Amino acid sequence: MERSTASASAARWKALRGALLAVPLILLSGCTGTDEDGTDDDTGDGTTGPDDPCAAPPGAGTLVRNGPRDAPSQAPIGGADVRLEAYLWRDFQPIAPPCGDALRAAITLHADGGVPEDVRAERIWVWNGEQAWTVEPEAGEASEPGTFTAHAADGPKWGPGIDVQITVLVSSPEGPAELGLRDVPIERTD
Repeated sequence: MERSTASASAARWKALRGALLAVPLILLSGCTGTDEDGTDDDTGDGTTGPDDPCAAPPGAGTLVRNGPRDAPSQAPIGGADVRLEAYLWRDFQPIAPPCGDALRAAITLHADGGVPEDVRAERIWVWNGEQAWTVEPEAGEASEPGTFTAHAADGPKWGPGIDVQITVLVSSPEGPAELGLRDVPIERTD
């Protein structure tokens, strides 16, 4: 009797273990993940194929192939010498989808004497090769004295682990200006 109970327990454990090992494979099936070039694509050019379940189009903004590039990282704007900082990331925490959340951007404008109150970020372009995600950021705010921060979310599923270029259109009473950064990494949060 003990032998048949032990055999039945071993058989149940073996079946349960097999099922538990299969769950992650089932959840991740069809998700191509990140390719060698750091993109979630099947084409190798930073774009995704139509059958890729990880290839969600941006929920906010659009993908374009033209727009401003090669802007300086610092420029006189609104009577202050304003400089740009940017942080880009995708979330892969356990509550995120298996392929991770879409691209997010946080841009910060700094000035030694403080960013003038009437200076605003109007549009962001994030360049991955010849393609850009362009979006109007959420209303920005003074995040700490002398700074202005704006955010954008629901971008494409580029990266993480790749460097991109960013351009920000800044407005002031004097008119528009562009600030930019090269080699900005798309980070991964877990």
